[in-house]
Order: sequence, then C-alpha cells, then structure tokens
Amino acid sequence: YAAENVSSATNTESTSPDTRWQEGTLAQRLQLLQGERQSQPSAARERLQASLADLPAKERAELLAVLQTGLSAEDDTLLTSLASQDRSREVRQMARSLLVQLPGSAISQRACARLAPHLVLGARQRWVITPPEAADPSWKNEGIEAERPTHDKLGERAWWLYQLARQVPLSWWQ
Repeated sequence: YAAENVSSATNTESTSPDTRWQEGTLAQRLQLLQGERQSQPSAARERLQASLADLPAKERAELLAVLQTGLSAEDDTLLTSLASQDRSREVRQMARSLLVQLPGSAISQRACARLAPHLVLGARQRWVITPPEAADPSWKNEGIEAERPTHDKLGERAWWLYQLARQVPLSWWQ
C-alpha cells in the first residue's frame, strides 16, 4: 500500500499541470492552484475562472478560497461577478469575504459608506457605534440578511450592525 501511495504521488508530480487539474482530485487541484497562486496569481485565477462553470458548488467555494493567496485588484472582476451572480450561496459568501479584503473594491467602499454614519466621535473623544434603526432592502444584494437566524442570541439591530461591521476592511478602522 505504501509503495502505491509513493508511486501515485510521484506520478502526480510528474504529470502536467493541465492533466492534474483535469484529472486530479479536489485536494490535488487545491494544491496545484495554491502553488500557481504563489508564483503566477493571474494564471491561477484564469485556470479557476475557466473551470468554474463545470464544478459543483462545494468545489467552487473551496477553490475560490485559494484566491486569498496573492489577492489583488486584478481579482476584483471575477469576485464581483461571483458575489452577485453565482448560483451557490456559499460561493457568493466566499467571493464577498475576499472582496471585503480588497480596500479599493466597490463592495468594501459601499460597506464603509454604510457603516460610517453609525460611528461617531462622542463625548470625551470616545467613539460610539449605534446599530441601524431599520434594515435596508439593498443590503440583500451585499449578502446582509435582514432576518437574524433563530439560533442567534443577538438582537435584530445588533445582528444588522454585526453584519455591516464584518464587511468593512480592517484597515478602515484605523
């Protein structure tokens, strides 16, 4: 058994990247994409983009997460498209979470604009954040749910604030 695994690993490493991508397991494709992403981010993105339509949702989401490595403004177009149009909620959420990490992305700019009115410098130079009074119907397009999950202990307004705050890039808080 051990000899088979070594042989299989060796064969996998000696095959072309295209063959490994087409015929490999999800783990092998993840490994290939991760390696490509470190050395050739654009090529990795293009490889993934070319295959997305043929992949099941779970695989699309897992492979999309690899774009975290070397994430750049060049990824914005693909991620924006997936965030708004992919048929899988999991893929849309993954794309949005990556977009939020791009400070210049439209989604992160909208997130900052949505949250800014709720954060004010109060008395004694202390920041005060207040939750929204009502849900905005446009939030749904940004992945913000108006109804909080029944198992969640946050109140309705706190749930909205939590979702708004998590979409803002960490750099914005400085």
